[in-house]
Amino acid sequence: MKSDLIISFKTEVSKEDINEAVSLLNELEVIDDDFVPEVKFSRDAFCGDWTEYKDTGLNTRDWILLRDAESNYSYTNGKPKFYKARLFDKYLQKDIVYTTGETDESKKAEVDHIVSLSNAYKCGAWKWKERCDKWRKLTNELVNLIAVSAAVNNEKSDKDASEWLPVSAFQKRFITLQIFVKYLYELSVTKSEKETMLRVLKS
Repeated sequence: MKSDLIISFKTEVSKEDINEAVSLLNELEVIDDDFVPEVKFSRDAFCGDWTEYKDTGLNTRDWILLRDAESNYSYTNGKPKFYKARLFDKYLQKDIVYTTGETDESKKAEVDHIVSLSNAYKCGAWKWKERCDKWRKLTNELVNLIAVSAAVNNEKSDKDASEWLPVSAFQKRFITLQIFVKYLYELSVTKSEKETMLRVLKS
């Protein structure tokens, strides 16, 4: 598996990226769209908290803001506090400026799980009842995290690819990332989800 080909946040997707994504997708288990785990999803119950990123003083969320945006921050009690960031929102393909305390969701930056945690739960993570470490790893998985505007993050929410997609220019990259995360964590896809993924990759 040449995973380095599809672990990228660049908008452009090569033919090799697409071929590998399709190959990985075909290895994933497919479940019914209406499958519902017996126990309702709860992020708190499954250790879905941010951890510190490599002794930087930043939790994973804040490090993603640094990775994806031109961020400014100050230190308070030894911890970084963000106050302004310029971000190119790849879901919308446009610039936003984030400022601490901003109430307009179109001007706020948040960190999105590309494969939402609730979708991951439905697609296999519900089996991790005694695997707090694995759940926390998924929550902080860098390949599954991207900084976007709060408005589009809330619009996407916990929807899968059959229910929500970014603007067309980023759709193929979005799908390749989702497939890789699902392959990495041995998660399934729904029938509708797989159909959408294949349609986007082959378009």
